[in-house]
Amino acid sequence: MAARPGAITNADSASGGGEEEGKHVKPFTPEKAKEIIMCLQQPAVFYNMVFDWPAQHWTAKHLSEVLHGKQIRFRMGTKSTDTEEAQAGIKIAGRNINNLRYADDTTLMAESEELKSLLMKVKEESEKVGLKLNVQKTKIMATSPITSWQIDGETVADFIFLGSKITADGDCSHEIKRRLLLGRKVMTNLDSILKSRDITLPTKVCLLRAMVFPVVMYRCESWTIKKAEC
Repeated sequence: MAARPGAITNADSASGGGEEEGKHVKPFTPEKAKEIIMCLQQPAVFYNMVFDWPAQHWTAKHLSEVLHGKQIRFRMGTKSTDTEEAQAGIKIAGRNINNLRYADDTTLMAESEELKSLLMKVKEESEKVGLKLNVQKTKIMATSPITSWQIDGETVADFIFLGSKITADGDCSHEIKRRLLLGRKVMTNLDSILKSRDITLPTKVCLLRAMVFPVVMYRCESWTIKKAEC
């Protein structure tokens, strides 16, 4: 999974990491990428949830406050009661990560039983500011066998996160095939235009680059391509 360097820097700054806001972090090296992949292969549980907004005046700021320390401290705080929330999550490149957020879509990450306490805390604090968890839209994905499970939500082998397919085995081939099919669908919709003799070839090429290529290559930077797929 990738994120904008500025977003990582801002998170460090908010948690007292010493980084100045707005400055980029160091670029990834092959060794760092390998370390991240190894961390992602560790047993972990992903919990994808969607909140219902009770009124229009609620914005992503409220959810951010809940998840980023004003209502609940995910990182190491000054009180002993913050320790449980700070430790819940998975280690990626030496950092503890337990949530990915975009607008009202949130993914919680933890190892086995840690997830339940983390989710209950988020649910409890969210209700205080008027946010309600939508259980019908909640998806649970485990990367290792689960012995006991008592969390509401549908257990799935994969789910769509920000337009990209995330699978339990971490295999990118599923997403690559899905992208090719989506690109083919766009090509089918453009069939009459591409076959038209009234439209010049340069214009058709521009349409392909603007409408087909972005669909097929979306998030291709994060793909791990096998030799057989080359």
